[in-house]
Amino acid sequence: MTEQNHALPDADSFDPSASSLAGRVDQAVMDELLSIRSSIDNIDATLVFLLAERFKATQKVGVLKATHKLPAGTRDASPPRSRGSAGSPKKRTSILPSRRSS
Repeated sequence: MTEQNHALPDADSFDPSASSLAGRVDQAVMDELLSIRSSIDNIDATLVFLLAERFKATQKVGVLKATHKLPAGTRDASPPRSRGSAGSPKKRTSILPSRRSS
């Protein structure tokens, strides 16, 4: 039985502009595609950062609750969060573009 090396490429050998479409589509289209992919990579990095920050904050909540012997997760123990007036849920706005029918 032969062993397969499934190691990921290191950062120096990674080429973000590599694509199976290179040479098969117009260069302007390829440039736009790479630009959009770069935006997606930036969004992904931001999400990872925000999730890490959220994790740190929840850890602090856990330590604070443990220090003051507060219940870990009962809704009755925590004051209601501000989400608009009582009885009327806050309207959520989407960051996605609206879909308009023609």
